[in-house]
Amino acid sequence: KMYEEKIAPQLDFDLRAYWQEARRNLEEQEQPLNMVLRVLPTARSSLRGDYDVLREERDHGVIVQVKIESLDEAVSYALSLGTNAEVISPRKVREAVSTAARAIAETYGTK
Repeated sequence: KMYEEKIAPQLDFDLRAYWQEARRNLEEQEQPLNMVLRVLPTARSSLRGDYDVLREERDHGVIVQVKIESLDEAVSYALSLGTNAEVISPRKVREAVSTAARAIAETYGTK
């Protein structure tokens, strides 16, 4: 069925640039990540999934590498450990966790 609605094209729309950006975002989301975390001793039992202990720390914490499917999954994983873990790398995960933590603090902060 054809509609009579008129569509005005966006004159400055660059389809090639839009497609490249959309594709880059999709590929970035789909690529598995190797996230490195420093985990305090109190959270070692909370580690789950496919991870390897890279190094034991003097305080009995560990440096681990976790294989994660996406950026969103990495952020959720890190946040689930709360303040008992710190994302060391990759930087994009660390930044995304920081942004999410600020948003959470803003939501639950005193008013």
